[in-house]
Amino acid sequence: MYQREDDSEETVRKRLEVYHRETEPIIDYYKAKGLVVTISALGKVSEVTQRAMDALAAKAA
Repeated sequence: MYQREDDSEETVRKRLEVYHRETEPIIDYYKAKGLVVTISALGKVSEVTQRAMDALAAKAA
């Protein structure tokens, strides 16, 4: 089995730390403003695309 250098447990831990520190607060900020919509990404690409389009249309209305 081959493991990339940038795919070690330490690297993943650092990436998660950066995510929680820098990205998560941005998501929370926009959620608090009602600007984040969550959709299910399960299913066929066409189904997920339709959910995304429906969510965008609902936000625009």
